[in-house]
Amino acid sequence: MATPPITPFGMHHIAIQCRDLVGMVRFYERVLRLRVDRRWPADAPDQPTGDRSVWLKLGTGVLALERCRAVPQPPDWQDESTGLHLLAVEISWQNRGVWLDHLEHCGIPVVFESTWTIYIRDPEGNRIGLSHFPFTAKRFALPGAPSGLALSPDGTRLFVTCAAPTSQVCILDAASGKVLRTLAAGHTALSPGLSPDGKTLFVCNRFNDSVSAFDLRGGQNEVRIPVAREPVSAALTRDGRILLVANHLPRGRSDVPYVAATVSVIDVAQHKVLKELHLLGPHARCPAAA
Repeated sequence: MATPPITPFGMHHIAIQCRDLVGMVRFYERVLRLRVDRRWPADAPDQPTGDRSVWLKLGTGVLALERCRAVPQPPDWQDESTGLHLLAVEISWQNRGVWLDHLEHCGIPVVFESTWTIYIRDPEGNRIGLSHFPFTAKRFALPGAPSGLALSPDGTRLFVTCAAPTSQVCILDAASGKVLRTLAAGHTALSPGLSPDGKTLFVCNRFNDSVSAFDLRGGQNEVRIPVAREPVSAALTRDGRILLVANHLPRGRSDVPYVAATVSVIDVAQHKVLKELHLLGPHARCPAAA
């Protein structure tokens, strides 16, 4: 008899039996941010009232929490017993730091961290992993809150704006995270961008209504280019000749018939605004250049 050409479509659900169903649902909703997909009420005379099972959406599958009477017996973190070891959910490597801050805020201790995974336990001791394998995440210490970043064309340097009334631009070794150099920028610096040859760095100074152009071959060597109002994002054309800067707010009065934000078109060589492109709405965000 021939074997039929069948295979499972994927994982439909994983079931975890738990004594405190309400507490477990609260954990998976609040801590892991899963959404309740379906509740199954008790349907047998010998069952307590309330839900007997709660399904939470997990990607394309389901995590089913099933109520039971047994007292939880959490296993050692590392043991040699057979059976299900842990539930590993997928997270984005870019959000690893956000997840760590969220766990701390929720009062959830981290049992162990590996290069790719954060390990915790749920309220009944089941082992949980938050994994971003095979992508690697690193945390770098900075003098202030990061507001934007750019990677050098050769991938060796990371440029990070740290927004403040007098902002800093940190130049890091991309591999080690070591701060190699800092540049002083304007009020609330953000949206750093590099010229195609990697020799010039552009930074929006939001509350100074200007864009800084840093010649990276020398010291500070900063040129400030006035723009319309509150620049928040910038993009270079592929040839590096034109910088398009999105201004968050319109310039001038707001009680006139036509009010619109603008995109400043800057000649990079001359450090000069050539013209302003008027938009259809009051706010500009992310320009794109070809």
